[in-house]
Amino acid sequence: MAHWLLGCPECNKDFMYTEVPLDIGVFACSGVKPEFPDCGLSVVCPNCQISSIYKRNQLTYQAT
Repeated sequence: MAHWLLGCPECNKDFMYTEVPLDIGVFACSGVKPEFPDCGLSVVCPNCQISSIYKRNQLTYQAT
């Protein structure tokens, strides 16, 4: 299954934000990203446990 990833600015590791549902996975690279608030979304990195604010444009697509 494909995933949307975020990159942690503290530990510099990528982590999975969410899975891309199979029914839209083929369209994900063409811009169908999860919605984020305009002010950003606070997410805790599972690697270093530091919370950071992310913008929607920081999501990267990874096919598996």
